[in-house]
Amino acid sequence: MLAGINASLSLENKPPLILSRSMAYMGVLIDDLVSRGTNEPYRMFTSRAEYRLLLRQDNADERLMPIAHQLGMLSEVRWQRFSQMLEIKARELHKLKNLNCLANSEIQEPIRFAQLLKRPEIHFADLQNYGFEILPDLSADIQNRLELEIKYEGYLSRMEGELERFRHAEGVLLPQDLDYHAIPSLAYEAREKLTRIKPRSIGQAMRIPGINYSDSSAVLIWLRKH
Repeated sequence: MLAGINASLSLENKPPLILSRSMAYMGVLIDDLVSRGTNEPYRMFTSRAEYRLLLRQDNADERLMPIAHQLGMLSEVRWQRFSQMLEIKARELHKLKNLNCLANSEIQEPIRFAQLLKRPEIHFADLQNYGFEILPDLSADIQNRLELEIKYEGYLSRMEGELERFRHAEGVLLPQDLDYHAIPSLAYEAREKLTRIKPRSIGQAMRIPGINYSDSSAVLIWLRKH
């Protein structure tokens, strides 16, 4: 599928579509095969993805629909329906984080609905018992998305920090004609592998087996000097 998309983009002289490891399991699969290779049949396990908390079934459309829309693969009706869902979700998330629940025998002092929802025994539908208004356009699907994001907010924030470092490394692009044999401080094995694979970025180079931190640092220092 991705090869077909990129063949079409190439004919139109447009840049290729590259799905990163943080965007889709297909991105993990392709990056593994390109950067690491395989000597046996490849199986796509969730454990292969460093950012699997972000690659959830419930948010697949949020990750990939904007790309599909940009490529012209979505009908306008479907895109409008998706955009409306995002607006409702953002509205309800704002309410959860800014409105206080009503105090009762269980809760002595009012707290934000988001804090209440973090409790393992509390589910989204239970918030009605504490004064939260569930509007007719708030579907069960959106409620589930909000509950997951609120309950796992701490883990997701930590992963976002790791993702930011990953994006920085992916943003340091490597010239495709770079002569790795001309970098004297680079290990011989690293020169051979980098020359053969020709990684697109320093992030991809660091994922190649046998390429360690000192090798990637040597490449960065060489680039700065030259």
